[in-house]
Amino acid sequence: MIKHIGKQPLHTSLKQYRILAIGSVCFLGYMLLKVWDFYENNHTTLSVESVAGFFAFVAALLGAFVKCINNTQVKQED
Repeated sequence: MIKHIGKQPLHTSLKQYRILAIGSVCFLGYMLLKVWDFYENNHTTLSVESVAGFFAFVAALLGAFVKCINNTQVKQED
């Protein structure tokens, strides 16, 4: 079943099984959880400027997360 993995290049196997995309989704999901935990613990002490920067960071994380999710659903061409 998986004998073809040794015969094809590594980058083809990684794309075929979406290893990097799934790893990215897991990492970004973990980062979103850590960011939310940080916000819950420190929301009373943050200034207006730091809250704006914080939500810009969260927007960037969410954008990357959605991009990775969409990448896992698209057919990969070789």
